[in-house]
Amino acid sequence: MASGDSIIIFSEGTFQEQIQELVNYLARGLSQDDRITYIKPYQDVLITPAGGRPIAEDEERRQKTVEMVVAGVKGLGEGNEREQEGFFNLLVAHVFALWPATAPEILVQVDALVTQIAGATTQTPLVKYRIISNLFNAAPRNSAVRLHAYKALLNVAADNGEISLLQVPKSDVEGWLDEWDVSVEQKAELLEQIAEALEKSGQPYAYTFLVRRLTIIPAASSSAEQAALATISKALSLPFVYSFDAIMEAPAVASVKSHPLFSLLQVFWRGGVTEWAEWESAYSSTLVEFGLDKIALEQKLRLLALSSLSSQYLTPTSPAGTSDIPYTLISKALSIPEDLVEPTVIATIRANLVAGKLSQTTKSFRVYRAAVRGFEQPEWERLEERANAWRDGLLGVLSVLKSKRAAAAPEKGEGKVIVENVGATLQSEGVTVEAAA
Repeated sequence: MASGDSIIIFSEGTFQEQIQELVNYLARGLSQDDRITYIKPYQDVLITPAGGRPIAEDEERRQKTVEMVVAGVKGLGEGNEREQEGFFNLLVAHVFALWPATAPEILVQVDALVTQIAGATTQTPLVKYRIISNLFNAAPRNSAVRLHAYKALLNVAADNGEISLLQVPKSDVEGWLDEWDVSVEQKAELLEQIAEALEKSGQPYAYTFLVRRLTIIPAASSSAEQAALATISKALSLPFVYSFDAIMEAPAVASVKSHPLFSLLQVFWRGGVTEWAEWESAYSSTLVEFGLDKIALEQKLRLLALSSLSSQYLTPTSPAGTSDIPYTLISKALSIPEDLVEPTVIATIRANLVAGKLSQTTKSFRVYRAAVRGFEQPEWERLEERANAWRDGLLGVLSVLKSKRAAAAPEKGEGKVIVENVGATLQSEGVTVEAAA
């Protein structure tokens, strides 16, 4: 995707001369007789009748002329790549010069052009990217033309297996969606198209565009249910997706709250193996309907359940007063044989959901870190416990430092003041944490 926002057009001559140049390009490859016949309608519209307004003063006639040229475009034309690019740059310049940026006629002309460009047969598709990118950059930043041009670029790249050439950073797409004067439905359609193109090319971040699409669709939209079910199904099936907060917070999800797939999402969002067993016994046909792998889902849920269990052992008030989780407890919580505990813990570590150390001697897993599946009141309470424990520990260290400082150098009052100030700061920060929790 070109990075500039403007295209410089080097052209000379009057409107008539430039149109004649464009028409001559379209007529290449025709026999002499066919060429004369082909050019005549364009010449007729360019000729000013006796007593009529010159074409330079007749915008309607200029628009009709450009519409005729656009209608005559078939593929990229009979020219080298430089000529092809120059032809379309000049024609697009006339389109933007003759209609307001928001006029529907512009989209009609642009759609006709990009259809011919995208569908053209060529051994070097790079020229297609350049021509459509030039069109994209020539359009005003808020114009819907940019949406249409970018969708054409996606189609060309997807057809040629070259999505990586477009370099589709989510931040750029977010910026365009904010700028473009298009409907929410059109934005959602683009996000879906990007996701499909990225998925087709094996790009793992395609899923992020599906989630973004879901977040902008209103709950009352006719596409809300389809988008919600598709995104939930994809989130559950992808082996690297373990966070579901963005989906749960999307307004469109309200349209599927009575659907079995939504209740399955809730199991993965907050539940464990017990809730999974209950859901599976009631709605097993839903797995078949959405092509979900039961074994893969069970394994994924066990990793999430272990993450939740581990997070409980990171607080000073953990069930055992320690960060060590016995294998027997993990086995029971995940409904797996004890000999599968270690492989499951290792898989959870590899998924970056927990960090810790296995001990075959004590048959326990010492937790160093655990991902939180959602951040609500219980998580705030655990954060409060850990923050207060951290504060109390530091205050204890500061108390020792103050005593040592006073005993070693009582005459140096400056150091004493600094230590006391640090202690006061920690105490005030402790109050802030408690209030936030």
